[in-house]
Amino acid sequence: MKFTKEFLQAAEGSIFSGNLNEFLDLDISIDTRTLKPNQIFLALTGNNIDGHCFLLEALQSGASALIIQEDKKYLLEKISNDLLSEKFVIVVPNTLTALIKMAKKARQKFKGDVVGITGSVGKTTTKEMLKAILSKTKIPFYASYGNQNSDIGLSLNLLKLKEGDQIAVFEMGINEVGEMAELVDIAKPNISAITSIAPVHTEGLGNIDAIYKEKSLVFSYANSGVIPTEYKCCLNKNLLSFGEDGDVFALNVKSNKDHVSFDLKIYEQTKSVLLKVENPIFVNNALVAAALAHILKISFETMINGLESFLPIDGRFKRKKMRGDWGYLIDDSYNASPMSMKLSLDAFENLFALSGPKIAVVGDMLELGESTDFWHKDLINFLKSKKIDRIIFVGKYFKKARKDDSFIIPTCHVDDWEGARVILEQEIKRDSFVLLKASNSIGLKNIISFFT
Repeated sequence: MKFTKEFLQAAEGSIFSGNLNEFLDLDISIDTRTLKPNQIFLALTGNNIDGHCFLLEALQSGASALIIQEDKKYLLEKISNDLLSEKFVIVVPNTLTALIKMAKKARQKFKGDVVGITGSVGKTTTKEMLKAILSKTKIPFYASYGNQNSDIGLSLNLLKLKEGDQIAVFEMGINEVGEMAELVDIAKPNISAITSIAPVHTEGLGNIDAIYKEKSLVFSYANSGVIPTEYKCCLNKNLLSFGEDGDVFALNVKSNKDHVSFDLKIYEQTKSVLLKVENPIFVNNALVAAALAHILKISFETMINGLESFLPIDGRFKRKKMRGDWGYLIDDSYNASPMSMKLSLDAFENLFALSGPKIAVVGDMLELGESTDFWHKDLINFLKSKKIDRIIFVGKYFKKARKDDSFIIPTCHVDDWEGARVILEQEIKRDSFVLLKASNSIGLKNIISFFT
């Protein structure tokens, strides 16, 4: 969208320097490390980093404009007039509030369908699958970037909508009670989906019932949507259900060497699908994406073409070739919950075997609150039945949970990802398979560059 006067008013902004150019794209960056020329730099004040400390870097990187807080404008005095003279600088009472208010204005102006996707696991993959389907149509659309699903990420993406877009797809992630109401108030999705309900972020969200209650707010403005079959009866909404006995479900799911196949059934229609993935968990995401596509009146044939063009994204059970003849890494390092951990380990166990060992690097699951100890002990018991050659546990919670455990297969414990890397260097042999699975902040993704 363009930075018109109504966006300036929505932000409660005043012009400090330059002129309002209504041809300026509302393409906002909050990070000078990724800022591109002609983007607007908005300086957010966080708990640890204040974006106002990087105004000079933003201008040097080619920012077209600055949005800063009233109480920080004295920092402009430290910047030479040569850099500031032709720049558009806006002053607002609070930059985060301004960002969200501009996003709400963008949503108010957008007349197309807004799809909101939430769930305990599978949000990003489902969004990317729907994006793959929409890419096979001629419909102008926008899908949010990466996993930008907080109030900040959602707002930044809403402002990237262009005139002519007919569909906008956003994922919406929450860690605390109250956050979904805030996200829904920003995006007001008229079509919504819940991919799953599982014990994730229980520290901030509570038990399963509380998680469902919070996530179901995604349907506050929706006139249609998608929900797991077991929860359909809980809402008086016009929703498609997916899963066993649902409106949309999968038959004949089969895992092969490098793909997963299944028959997709939507009401009375059935077609075969071949996904270029190795983990059957992706079938669940495909069902949600297909159901959303059905609501958007996309043809069945186009759905299939889109799903079959989808490729896994980094951090979500993506195979990576290791150097030489070492074999493969399975990068599932983006995040972990009790449910996703078990599904990942099941899929890893059933992968087409190479001649070398299967090694699982399993790191702590975070933000589980009072149930942290229970779920780590539960996973250890689950692992005892897995046909895996070696397990490397990472983190303090697994260290605590492993007291008095007993494994037939070799196991060890390290404190951090660097310790895991050292062990892997000793253990990896020709044609090995290595799974990396943990909560994101454990940092297992840092291991990848050492072996690929």
